[in-house]
Amino acid sequence: MKRILGYAVALVLAFVTPSWALSLRWDAVTTDSTGAPLSASLMPTGYRIYKCNTPATSCVKSAATLLATVPAPATVFNIDTQSTPSSFFVTAVNIVGESVESVTVKVVPPDKPKNEGLQTP
Repeated sequence: MKRILGYAVALVLAFVTPSWALSLRWDAVTTDSTGAPLSASLMPTGYRIYKCNTPATSCVKSAATLLATVPAPATVFNIDTQSTPSSFFVTAVNIVGESVESVTVKVVPPDKPKNEGLQTP
């Protein structure tokens, strides 16, 4: 495994206000797997966002579809138009290659309010 491929991408699911847009956010990769700072030539040039072919708590590239490549230094991707439930992960890309998959984030629709469908007198 090449040195740059040893780092991980930390992924979070975020609600962006004011319109409650749903987006993925991750930390920019700045160190290798040993914690050493990456040289300028090894810094990520972009991040690939994948959607798992079936919603899951864990997913790999062979079971996913590439949705987009976001150029670095951006660390956010809007997923408002994606159906739910869905699962996503991110990889970092540089001149050497692509990192391993981040943790998988599963997005499920919100629960309906408990009083939905009840009529008031």
